[in-house]
Amino acid sequence: MLSKRHADILRILDAQGTVTVAALARALDVSQETIRRDLRPLADSGALLRMHGAVSLAGPMGEAPFRRRMRENAAAKQAIARAFAATVRNGDVLML
Repeated sequence: MLSKRHADILRILDAQGTVTVAALARALDVSQETIRRDLRPLADSGALLRMHGAVSLAGPMGEAPFRRRMRENAAAKQAIARAFAATVRNGDVLML
């Protein structure tokens, strides 16, 4: 069962990607040693990857979590979608 602080750590990592231990400690108002203790079981369960002084969510190598990818460059993605949608006519077949 995840503690509230464990859930907060995972939420921060989901939003920010890689985060330093110091930044997590500041964000959660606890010591860096407390953060390190909290990170151990999360890393052991495979939920995150620990690096020297930092941590990130575990996931497919080279690919950010889907929710974060959806937020990144959202305005540009919407502009591309609008430009493409303007070229589609009734009866057109689209292949993705």
